[in-house]
Amino acid sequence: MRIYWLLPDLQSARATMKDLLLSSVDYRDMHFVARDDINLHGLHAANVLLTSEVLRSAERGLVLGIAEGALLGGFVAVWYPIVGDEPQWILAPLLALAGALLGTWVSTMIGVSIPSKRLERFTPCIEQGQILLIAELPMPRVDEIRLRLQVLHPEAHFEGREAQMPALPEGGRAALRRVSDGRRRAPSA
Repeated sequence: MRIYWLLPDLQSARATMKDLLLSSVDYRDMHFVARDDINLHGLHAANVLLTSEVLRSAERGLVLGIAEGALLGGFVAVWYPIVGDEPQWILAPLLALAGALLGTWVSTMIGVSIPSKRLERFTPCIEQGQILLIAELPMPRVDEIRLRLQVLHPEAHFEGREAQMPALPEGGRAALRRVSDGRRRAPSA
C-alpha cells in the first residue's frame, strides 16, 4: 500500500526519512518528489516509474503494437506471399511480435515525458516548494506508520493512501530483493 505525505521543506523530509528508517521502513520503499531546483541529496528520489506515465504507455503500446502487427502480418501473408501462391501465415505472429516491440518502445519514449496522473493533485504543492513522500508499506503497518508520523511530524500532512496492484505474487518482492542483494535463499514461509 502506498501512503502520501506532503512535507514543508528538506529539513522535515530528512527528519521524516530518519524516523521511517528507525521504524524499520526500507530506504527503497521511500520515494521523495520535489521541484527540479530542490536538491534531494541524501533522500531517495522517486524514479521515472513513479513520476511519469511510462508503464501505462508501455502497456498501451504493447497491446496496440500486437494488434497492428498481427493485422499487418495477416494482410502481408495473404496479399504478398513469400514463396508460391499460398498465404504465409507465419508472418502474422512474426509481425505481431515486431509490432509489440516497436509499439512498446515508441510508447515508452512518449510516456517518460508525461507526468504521472496519480501525482497530478500534488503538483501545485510541489511547485510551491513542498516535498512529496511516497512510502510503500505492507498493509498491516500503514496505520502504525501514519500515526507515528502524525505524532512526530505535525508539520507534515497526510494526503491519503492507495492500494497497489502487486507486480509480483505475495513474497515475490522480498525474494527479488534477496536475489538483488546477493542472498539467494528460499523465501521463508
